[in-house]
Amino acid sequence: MKKILVVDFDGTIVEHAFPEIGELKPGVIEALTKLQKHYHIVISSCRNNAYLNNHNKNYHEEMKNFLIKAAIPFDEIDEGDQGKFVAHIYIDDRAIRFKNNWPEIAAILVQRGIGK
Repeated sequence: MKKILVVDFDGTIVEHAFPEIGELKPGVIEALTKLQKHYHIVISSCRNNAYLNNHNKNYHEEMKNFLIKAAIPFDEIDEGDQGKFVAHIYIDDRAIRFKNNWPEIAAILVQRGIGK
């Protein structure tokens, strides 16, 4: 059985442009094609947030349509109904790697300016 790889959409697969869909990031199709041979790829996004999708338009459905039209390799899209998706690896542009390093993480966030 393949390990599960969860990949964020905005800022990782495409440029940040929410509520629009940004330009495709260079190399993403090639990378995900290679990774799909070894991982079960799940696309995840805040676009599946029920609050967002009950107001104005369905951002999650737009993302799905974009992924299919652009031929982005994936095995599944997180529909947002299971809570945080259980995965072996997450790829997300806003993540900070945790390595039992809380003091370092706090310093990084303070340096970046919490709340800015």
